Amino acid sequence: MRHLMPILFAPALMLAGCAPSPQEVALSSQRAVATTAPLVARCKVEFVKSLGALPVTFADGPSITNFGDAISIRLEAQPTNPNIIDAKIYSCDFENGEMTHHGPA
Repeated sequence: MRHLMPILFAPALMLAGCAPSPQEVALSSQRAVATTAPLVARCKVEFVKSLGALPVTFADGPSITNFGDAISIRLEAQPTNPNIIDAKIYSCDFENGEMTHHGPA
């Protein structure tokens, strides 16, 4: 239940008229990006290894989902070969900073 408190607390504040300000949301987002940057870099290394010699263009940014101590990162890349139309998607899961799973999504 303790892990659910932040999830339940935000809607309660919104209902009470105490929604976080745009500045608070921006600061929270910046902290999340800074905290997960090393994990994203590690995931990208594994993704590049899985691609082998396939030339790709990486999407602008990762999708990051945070569940307390568990973080899920999703990366996407589009092959530069026009005959390959499907994007390559890769995901990594971390728990307490340790990679627990990685592979094509």
